Amino acid sequence: MLFNLFVFSLIQLGYGYKFQVDVNGQDLYFEQDDEGNYRAIIDYTKLNDTIKIDAELLKAIANGIEEILK
Repeated sequence: MLFNLFVFSLIQLGYGYKFQVDVNGQDLYFEQDDEGNYRAIIDYTKLNDTIKIDAELLKAIANGIEEILK
């Protein structure tokens, strides 16, 4: 399970929330889109250039969040 591999934090924003996930020392954020699915929100200006983020890993993390919340 992905929650055993990465450090997750829940951040409350008013009435909403998002998840902060540490991936190889890089903080990534996941929030619900208009369809209710989770998506990665990445600030490319803050990304470390030496760390490559795999799109499949982002999808797996988003799917893991959705599974936990069911």
